[in-house]
Amino acid sequence: MRKCATKATLFVTLGAVALAGASATAANAATATDTAHAKSALLTIQAFGEQYKVRANDPAVIKRAVELMKNGPTENGANIPHGQIVKGASKDNPAYSTWRKDEYGHWLQPWHINPANFKFSEVSSKGCDEAPSDLWRNNIAWKMGYLCPWGGKVVKVQLAE
Repeated sequence: MRKCATKATLFVTLGAVALAGASATAANAATATDTAHAKSALLTIQAFGEQYKVRANDPAVIKRAVELMKNGPTENGANIPHGQIVKGASKDNPAYSTWRKDEYGHWLQPWHINPANFKFSEVSSKGCDEAPSDLWRNNIAWKMGYLCPWGGKVVKVQLAE
């Protein structure tokens, strides 16, 4: 009698796992379909323990962002978030879109990433491998005009139609 209960429990457990897998596959398919019709997406990038947001308007970039969010970086792939720094506020990047003073009383200028040329790169310069807050502290990336944190990860993709 005990073997029968164990087999029944195993059958129910396997059934639940199969059902969960089918649901996950259906959800992934819906996301892939949605990206094909999305006109833009707001991407949340995590780098050096900080987050910043970027508007992406290119369907190929949006598709790649979803792939990176789901699967992580790939070997020999475009994994590095790479974008031109624009001085000034943006509703898309609120954490870095207000004037503020640093600990020394210096004013820190708001910034955001240009959505027109944001992409994921395979390689980039070490000079733009910075934390978002370092743009204010370290002028190398600011002077280069690009932010490209090598370890940056897509943690959220909000599609817009």
